[in-house]
Amino acid sequence: MKNTMYTKTINHPEYEHLEVVFEAEHEPDSPRDHFEMQEHIDFAEMGDDASWFCAIVKVQIKGTIIFGVDYLGCCSYKSFEEFMQCDYFNDMINEATQDLISDVNDTTDKINEFIEEYNKAS
Repeated sequence: MKNTMYTKTINHPEYEHLEVVFEAEHEPDSPRDHFEMQEHIDFAEMGDDASWFCAIVKVQIKGTIIFGVDYLGCCSYKSFEEFMQCDYFNDMINEATQDLISDVNDTTDKINEFIEEYNKAS
């Protein structure tokens, strides 16, 4: 069930031709299954979108549909902006960037194989 509550696009912190798309989606898991302290459970259940969500970070080549992605469930913050300032968010950017690079390398290999096959057939 995709239920996007928040989306924000920012420039990639290192590469100007990349952008970072942060999405917060509804978290289906219960905070009761992830927290032991009642005050943390109460905070996550208080109803604010940022108090309980699943984070999705996509690193995308600007102007294309080519992207890498990373997910982190069971997030509980005072605001989405607070989450975007934490180390988890930066780690997710790095993971999504590595995912993008891996996908681009795989795709490049497949394109080169196709071009070789096409040239042999011509």
